[in-house]
Amino acid sequence: MPRFILISILECDKAPGVPHFYQKFETERYLAEKGQPYLALRAGAFLDRAKDIVPDKVRNGVFPDILPGVPMALTYSRDLARYAAQAALDVPNSALNKSVDIGSDVPATGTMVAAAFTRVLGKPVIAKPVFPRIVFTMLPLVARFVPRLRDNLSVLKWLRNGSYVSHDTQKQKQLFGDLPTIEETVARYCADKGLS
Repeated sequence: MPRFILISILECDKAPGVPHFYQKFETERYLAEKGQPYLALRAGAFLDRAKDIVPDKVRNGVFPDILPGVPMALTYSRDLARYAAQAALDVPNSALNKSVDIGSDVPATGTMVAAAFTRVLGKPVIAKPVFPRIVFTMLPLVARFVPRLRDNLSVLKWLRNGSYVSHDTQKQKQLFGDLPTIEETVARYCADKGLS
């Protein structure tokens, strides 16, 4: 039977109050219940984003820090794509039917990522908060009247608790090799984005 490679979310099984995170865990459970061979790649926080504002900010000496001081497993989408291809083609059947945390070798704060940009680029890059503190105070009030913000609010609350870190990096290492360091991830990102 063909295998199903699911791009899931780190620690999604521990996030029942975060709808779009927990839905990933429910998908993992569904695949297991149906007997579908699968591998769930539970990605951490992405260095790059769908609308990637990071390169322009970094050129100006700033790394946009979503949650200052909060450590998160750092993931680069190109690494995740490579792992997904390896999972589809190279991972032995004996490694299937489980989840694998995907991230950097250590959880990264925005300050740590900014320091890695500084070392890679040889110029100062500092972490600056994306959101003013008032946003975290006002968002619960606004979310009462704007239902689509409720999921965003639940994500931010969950992330602020420091929950977005891997508690099992060994599976990633066994299947895909040594975990990338923060600096290695940033260096590849800079090369891909034409920053270095």
